[in-house]
Amino acid sequence: MLCALGAFVGFEWVQASGNFAILSGVLTAIALRLLLSPPASGAAEDRSFPSRLAGAALLGLVMSFKLVFFPVLAALYFLPLPRRRKLMLIAMAVFSFALPILISRLAYPDLFASWQLAVAGKIPDQHLVELFESNPSLLLLARDLMGHVGLIDSKPAIFATYAFAVTALVLVPFALSILRLIGSRPAHEGDSLPARVDRWLMDHPRAAMRITVLAMFALYLSSPRLKEYAFFELALYAAILLVDLPARALAAALTVGLLMPSLIFVTGSSPEDNSIQLFSALMFFWVLLLDARHAGRVPDTVQL
Repeated sequence: MLCALGAFVGFEWVQASGNFAILSGVLTAIALRLLLSPPASGAAEDRSFPSRLAGAALLGLVMSFKLVFFPVLAALYFLPLPRRRKLMLIAMAVFSFALPILISRLAYPDLFASWQLAVAGKIPDQHLVELFESNPSLLLLARDLMGHVGLIDSKPAIFATYAFAVTALVLVPFALSILRLIGSRPAHEGDSLPARVDRWLMDHPRAAMRITVLAMFALYLSSPRLKEYAFFELALYAAILLVDLPARALAAALTVGLLMPSLIFVTGSSPEDNSIQLFSALMFFWVLLLDARHAGRVPDTVQL
């Protein structure tokens, strides 16, 4: 299902340029397979945890290839595991993410210093990625909007608009959906909201794994630098989320995920000059949230 959400555009670019995204996509799929292994209980769960640790380590390593996607690791908290184990997985992923950076700093200090200057935009005449590239991300959409109101040179205004867009279009709808899902569960006296979330996830393990992937999708979608080839990896999450959708929701998801990006080619537009991919991904995300809300449940199976 790698064509979902216009990923064929990203794949074409990756294939032509030899970009590392092909390898990172394969590693992401392996990491998800390890992390989303079928839920078990008792001793069987103890045997499956090392494979989840390996999956978390591999996912952290993949995130180190493109630092901007690092927040995706926070989605591991939604796995149907005790909180201590979830925090262990996140810690392993963060360690794996930081390890290549630490090795680079210790083994290649001169190269690392140059890399820091590049990331900070302190090299004279350096191309400023976050403000001058034309990519389908919410940050660049915010920049274009500020340009229409005469604030193209105001970085605070651009980043404030970007933060508002991410919060209103992605993070708040996701959080409200999670709260709605756990809202029907009777609250025990003294239970905090995190405790209620943890208990609901443990009681609905397959739904929890689906929520984990949906959280990854949301955080990936919120990235300030979501280039065309990034939709190649975003489609990996989409492929999992499409599994077992009801017919109506599946039709809606495929319409916004396949038909709309195809308009790029039908109209003869260049993918770099529009945000059709971004709008399709957002609509796909909202379809999934609306399905869970209207049905009052999350599909009970997750397959890779």
